[in-house]
Amino acid sequence: NDATATITSTCTSGGAAVITMGVGLTPQTDSTDAIPLRAMSDGGGEAEQTLNYHLYTDDDRAVVWGNTELTGRAITADGSAQDFTAYGRIPADQSVGAGTFSDSVAVTLTY
Repeated sequence: NDATATITSTCTSGGAAVITMGVGLTPQTDSTDAIPLRAMSDGGGEAEQTLNYHLYTDDDRAVVWGNTELTGRAITADGSAQDFTAYGRIPADQSVGAGTFSDSVAVTLTY
């Protein structure tokens, strides 16, 4: 399953920034800021189920969006509201029961 989300930023014209994304509330084992292994949770407590997913900087879903300067997305502002797309994917063949899964990821702009 693929999805997209929009990040809107308004910065001073010519200003350089990097947009980074955290690992989320339920990162998988061995997740790092540079190589985030994200998961959504159904909030089931002891019987919690998780559903792995990835966020990407490109529509080919080849470049994972991380939480470091090198794995973030560099931008140059033009003084107006600019939209940037985050591309999400839930990989196939995960064995979880039906439910409502969610996560929260911090988005940071560093100037």
